[in-house]
Amino acid sequence: MLKREIAVILSGLVALGMCAAYAEEPVSLGAEQTVSTPAEENLLVINSDDIEFSAVPLTGTNEIGVTANNDGEKPVIDVDKLEDELENTTYMYECENFKPYNKISPDNAALFDDKTLMSFETTNKPAYIIYKAAENRSFKSLYIENYTRDNENRNAEVLVSSDGDHYISLSPVWEKLGDGDPDSQNRNQDDAGWSDRNACTVNFSEENNVRFIKIFKTAENDVTKYKIGKVTVETYDMLKGCVPDGEYKEGFKSTYNINELKDVKLENHKLIAEKADSAVIYKSLSQKALKKIEFITDGEWKGSIEALDINKRKSELKAEPTVEKTDGGSRVTVNLPNDAAYVKLVGTAVYSKITINSDSAVGYEWTFTGGAAEFTPATLQGGGEVSFKIPVKNMGCETQSLKAFACVYEGDRMDKIQEVQADVSGGTEVNIEGEVTLGTVTGRTSVRIFVWSDIGTMIPFGDESVLGAN
Repeated sequence: MLKREIAVILSGLVALGMCAAYAEEPVSLGAEQTVSTPAEENLLVINSDDIEFSAVPLTGTNEIGVTANNDGEKPVIDVDKLEDELENTTYMYECENFKPYNKISPDNAALFDDKTLMSFETTNKPAYIIYKAAENRSFKSLYIENYTRDNENRNAEVLVSSDGDHYISLSPVWEKLGDGDPDSQNRNQDDAGWSDRNACTVNFSEENNVRFIKIFKTAENDVTKYKIGKVTVETYDMLKGCVPDGEYKEGFKSTYNINELKDVKLENHKLIAEKADSAVIYKSLSQKALKKIEFITDGEWKGSIEALDINKRKSELKAEPTVEKTDGGSRVTVNLPNDAAYVKLVGTAVYSKITINSDSAVGYEWTFTGGAAEFTPATLQGGGEVSFKIPVKNMGCETQSLKAFACVYEGDRMDKIQEVQADVSGGTEVNIEGEVTLGTVTGRTSVRIFVWSDIGTMIPFGDESVLGAN
């Protein structure tokens, strides 16, 4: 199983079809996502939050129940766009000294157009909110609305980080949207406009690798002076359209890791470039650079290779590509310049194998540094058995097949995979069960559950679910 194939699941939920009996009805895919689907396909529903894990040490029978989510006990953002109305702390990685305003002062909260505000739980003490992007995602944009009193304009501060430890303070431009209290003009003159509603927007590039956003407010001596009203964040899927770190071998089963195709089609596990200006473009991950590419073509290769920097400017190759004849084709190898963020293959060709090596970028000043969270079930240090149970409901009319994979990772490296296959009859709900053995458990060990329609199409039926390190 290639790491690239596993990474496909991180792109999130897909819209799945329903049979005619359910045509055009909204389909719930978990608690917060609803889609309408066409009538010509069947539907399996899996909510990753319902997947059950249990871990039993090899040396005993003490069972540990673990709730499946992407980051231990703390929420992470794993969708393209999230609008947090601040009714609670559901989406927050951390929340310190902020509390829903309608629980602090219900009568005053009712005076606002926006009834779901947060304010200081304790006065004379700073407050902050932290959002964290899920693994292999980074933030694309941030929008905040907050309320300040009496034209003081003491808005929140915005800080960003890629490791959660070292934050960089930004200076966003805040814009006044109007009065926070729609009835303020009906009050006496001294109180008119007592709360200003302000907003700011901050955009990030993928190269910034913003994994954490911290909204910080200095202490106030009155709980009614400052309120935060809305937060909207957008994230990138960092793996989509990018080459995974290290050595990547193109599997020719999807175009998930290909950045761009021009007049190229995927057919019979090969990439077929049909015109003289056809192009296949690969891109490095943030803070990484492409070091070397090797590919094999059916027939003689007569194309060209271009290396591009992070701004898509051409960089000079270290040397001309090495071309060797193979049985019925060509093997092409070239070392890329230190700043190669993209590699572009141009010309007519039938690619049957592509291998790309990447490493940390050289000669480019990256803004942030990366980091990873660790979590270890302490009683499994000597190894253990991890079992899982996945509830699956077939809301279609016909039997559908699926495969569940329990993948054991040590950091980013997958060491073991256990496969379970099942057929689910139309209109039924079943539990798919399996287990996988862990030889040892460290702070970097994790078990990830993926559910696919089949290994060929790799259509995900739910979010990835994780036990252990993220």
